[in-house]
Amino acid sequence: MHCVAVIAAVGQLTQAQAQFPQRPVTMIVGSAPGGGVDRTARVLAQKLTEYFHQPVIIENRAGAGTRLAGDVVAKSAADGLTLLFTTGESTIDLAFDPRATPNILQDFAPVSLVAICQMLLVVNSSTPVHSVQELLAQSRAMPGKLNYSTAGVKTTMHLVGALFTLRTGADIVHIPYKGTVPALSALVARDVDMTYTSLPSALPFIDGGKLRVLAVAGSARSPLMPDVPTMAQSGVEGVEANIWYGLLAPAGTPVEAVEALARAVKEVSRSPDYQQNLAAMGVEPAPTTPAAFADMLRDEVAKYSSIIKTAGIRAE
Repeated sequence: MHCVAVIAAVGQLTQAQAQFPQRPVTMIVGSAPGGGVDRTARVLAQKLTEYFHQPVIIENRAGAGTRLAGDVVAKSAADGLTLLFTTGESTIDLAFDPRATPNILQDFAPVSLVAICQMLLVVNSSTPVHSVQELLAQSRAMPGKLNYSTAGVKTTMHLVGALFTLRTGADIVHIPYKGTVPALSALVARDVDMTYTSLPSALPFIDGGKLRVLAVAGSARSPLMPDVPTMAQSGVEGVEANIWYGLLAPAGTPVEAVEALARAVKEVSRSPDYQQNLAAMGVEPAPTTPAAFADMLRDEVAKYSSIIKTAGIRAE
């Protein structure tokens, strides 16, 4: 009788796991509707809805960087039904402020990396500069005269720019703007000399012939721009950074629920229409295990903390 009871209990547990989730899932996005983060989240939500046969609902909670959305999820029931769709800004936030709440490393259960998009070094297409080495030569000839725009202090754009100057010794001035669009618009207008931005953000300007890509900041060339060299291939080692999107659950979420969500992300990432929809935005699927995503988050915080300290960047 005891063995029968155990077998029955295991069967019930397996069935419950297989049926997760049994109610709608809410995915909290820390940005306004319509942007690249929101659009990527909605593509994922649509495919997860099909996969789970349960609605996956997007709820936008923009404000305070990633903290407002993160706070909602961190305080939600740890049942896997409320998730945070976040970006690298959350690790940068903690790198700048170790007391940040919620804490990306402590208050969440990592589910999976979802997707990445390459960071690019771009210049105005009318400039005579066609390579990273030509840019560095220009910088050496005019120290302190060149500048780069970013979406603001404490952004990925800012820290990639700081990393580039650290690795090359180039004297290039940071010009922060209030958002990615103003930063790119300044480059199009030639108010600045260059910027570091994501492929999705720059793609319309590249396709329109207004911006030229000098290099990608990934470890390998982007399959979406195979003719563009990496920073390393351009002679600059150690400048690697991607814009990434990931999925987190509240800390304490059962392992079974976390693993079911990670499997779902991996499975939908194989879908051709999912891949095509992301590619149209300049984004690449990049699912991971929960453990691998947890390792990546720790590495990201450590990397950006080191850049901030070495470059002497203040969170102004």
